[in-house]
Order: sequence, then structure tokens, then C-alpha cells
Amino acid sequence: MSQEAVSWVFKNSRAKGRAVAVLIAIAYYSDEKGENAYPKTSTLARFTGQHRITIWRALRILQEIGEIEILKATKTGQANTYRILKMARAKKSRRCATQQCFTETNSISKRKSQLALWPEGGAVKKEYKEFLALRDEHRIPKSVTWEAWRQMTKDQRKKLQAA
Repeated sequence: MSQEAVSWVFKNSRAKGRAVAVLIAIAYYSDEKGENAYPKTSTLARFTGQHRITIWRALRILQEIGEIEILKATKTGQANTYRILKMARAKKSRRCATQQCFTETNSISKRKSQLALWPEGGAVKKEYKEFLALRDEHRIPKSVTWEAWRQMTKDQRKKLQAA
């Protein structure tokens, strides 16, 4: 349990309504950096008093507004891992550069290992690899999620890379 993460959500979150309750639940189960939260949707439903489908909708909303990142579980029956993005970014900005680079390198390795378990075909996997490369080269902001990137048109992507 992280009181620091829950406090940070209360002070800084842009989420509204039921989504903020889900975000608080995720913060409750995360570490002090707002990372490594892995409650199942049934646990979040019990914690917030909401239905599982409402939890899924809230998670989608939180992901779309850039509050959380969801790392899908690699095995059936495992819970997804959640990260409170803005809190993690705020914490990383306070660290020294070498520690930040080490942390980013570890997350890159973790994402690449998840690519091996990609459920869809080669074209989407290739597009995802290109997306990760652009993020790692700092050509697109870290706040842009994979889901948001897939919904952008080619012109929107080029404008974002040029900025």
C-alpha cells in the first residue's frame, strides 16, 4: 500500500467520477513511485464497489487521458500491471541522470520481452517496434501511449515527431 501514491492522485489527477475511484484503488496497490500495481479487475471492483465492466471502462478512460499505462499480463489468470504515468514521470525527474537512464533501459528490456508474446500478426508487431524506437529516441513524447499512436493519422504522427 502506498499512501504517497494515493495522496499524489488526490492532489494531481485530472480523472473524474468513477475513473478517479479506480485510479485511487490502483494507487493504493502501487509502490511509492506509482508503479508495480497489479490488482485484478475483480479486486478493483470490490475495492471501489463498482461492476467489472465499469472498471474496464474506467481503465480505458484513464489510459486515454494519459493517467495510467497498462502492461498486459503474459499468462492467462495473471493480473495486468498498472503504472501511474504522471507520478512516475514526476518521481523520475528528481533522480540523477544515470539512475533515470538505468530505469528506462530496464523498462525497454521489459517491453521488448513482451514483444515475443505478441498476439497479432507481423504488421502490427513491426509498427509497435517502430513506435518503441521513436519513444526511446525521444522523437515522440513518453506521454503518447500505444493506443493513442495507433489512432493517429500519418499526418498527425509526422506533426508530433516534428514538434
